[in-house]
Amino acid sequence: MVCSVHIGDSAALFTGDLPATQELTALPDCTVLKVAHHGARTSTGPLLIEKTTPNIAVISVGHNSFGHPAPEVLERLAGAKVYRTDLCGAVTVTMTADGEARVETWRKAR
Repeated sequence: MVCSVHIGDSAALFTGDLPATQELTALPDCTVLKVAHHGARTSTGPLLIEKTTPNIAVISVGHNSFGHPAPEVLERLAGAKVYRTDLCGAVTVTMTADGEARVETWRKAR
């Protein structure tokens, strides 16, 4: 399931486990991107990043044997501030109607 939430000039895009091969091309710009499939190398492709231009990316990931998040996904997200739950704990993003987004984490990022 893919979900886009708009609050005034702010938008968040939640991509679930969407693989890069299924990414849509008609995607809105977003302030916040919830990175797909824990940052797997087969998700959150270059086209998605190019079309959505997120300022903030959140990766829900913990210790795993799959190598998530993949280095190539982190490279693709170079233009965004990345928050990873394995490093930050819980991540809360508050969006405002004027396009601002405030991020709070359970612990400071490493």
